[in-house]
Amino acid sequence: MNRKILIFGNFPFNLNNEFIDTNHYAQYFARNGDEVDFVTAPAYLLDFFIPFYKDRRLILKNFLKNQIEIEKGLIQHTPLAMIPLRNAPIFRGGFNLSMFSILFRMLDISRKEYDICIVSQGFMLLWASLIKAKLFIYRYNDILDGFANHPDVLKEYEREFINKRCNLIITVNEMLRDELKKMYPEFSNIQILPNGVDLDLFSNSKPDESLMLIKKKKVVFCGGIDFWVDTELLYHLAQKLKDIVLVLIGPAKVNIDRILGLPNVVYLGPKKYVEIPPLIKACDIGLIPFKKERLTQFVDKPLKYYEYLASGLPVVASGIAPAKDKNPYLRCFKDRELLIEYIDTMSIMRQEERREVQEVVKQSSWRYIFEILEDFIEEVMKRI
Repeated sequence: MNRKILIFGNFPFNLNNEFIDTNHYAQYFARNGDEVDFVTAPAYLLDFFIPFYKDRRLILKNFLKNQIEIEKGLIQHTPLAMIPLRNAPIFRGGFNLSMFSILFRMLDISRKEYDICIVSQGFMLLWASLIKAKLFIYRYNDILDGFANHPDVLKEYEREFINKRCNLIITVNEMLRDELKKMYPEFSNIQILPNGVDLDLFSNSKPDESLMLIKKKKVVFCGGIDFWVDTELLYHLAQKLKDIVLVLIGPAKVNIDRILGLPNVVYLGPKKYVEIPPLIKACDIGLIPFKKERLTQFVDKPLKYYEYLASGLPVVASGIAPAKDKNPYLRCFKDRELLIEYIDTMSIMRQEERREVQEVVKQSSWRYIFEILEDFIEEVMKRI
């Protein structure tokens, strides 16, 4: 199509992390012939002085390389910021907000003109005010005030962006759409675009051989272990069910030493996106262990829901909102003990049963989601 598209997407393509929707959008736009600039979370000036921190060192390298070609038509950019933007006096002041904008201007993308700009939440709203584009889309996956570390001033940037620049808001479910309508009743174009899954990657991957050597029932949680994850549930699950193996995949941003001290816990750490499907495929049950928080009260089908099912795993969850459509392979619990008892009684599925599980998400491929997004874009472009 040869459009110029800018996506604020957060997660880099070339480091050990998951991909979210914006990563998949970027790939599909590029593979359809568009020119895509993809912006990750920033490196910080502090990273020059803490070289012992491996993850930050890798992000700093991305900034120093400036423009990284991920694939044909898809260029990744890592901006520079002074210090993180957080909800604490030293981090949320006007000087830091100004530096976020000033340093962003170092990138060529701040001087380009785009056909489409897709904006994610958080501090990327500051950068969006510097962009020239015909069409602005706000991808709203989570309630903004569900992140306690986000400074309140970001809400002002969000309001200004929606009222003055945004043409379309896309959100993952009806709950978030309805909440947005309450917050911004003057904005009318809010569409639902759910999460999806790379069906080929997750359905056709071969199970990881090393995990397959473990013959016990394997319960997997794949994702960032952050404030919304019920680490107490993870601990008690592994501590009480000694005949299961708890497999954890992803970065730990909270302390999980107590969990890792249990003999039946396997922690694989952060992985590249393409490394994740074989690891999930080698397990038996997909776990979504969320706390009931302001953030999670609007979550019904997170990314892992789709990826577990596409891998043939039934899903057991806590802390998420009930989905309207009934899925026989999803069980949600409010009570930790009941969840643990249920996992204890679950049988390991046979291959034919796992294929039935995969059928549940056969209409949830990112390619199908992308086609819906293109329909939304076409409708908006007719009116601007």
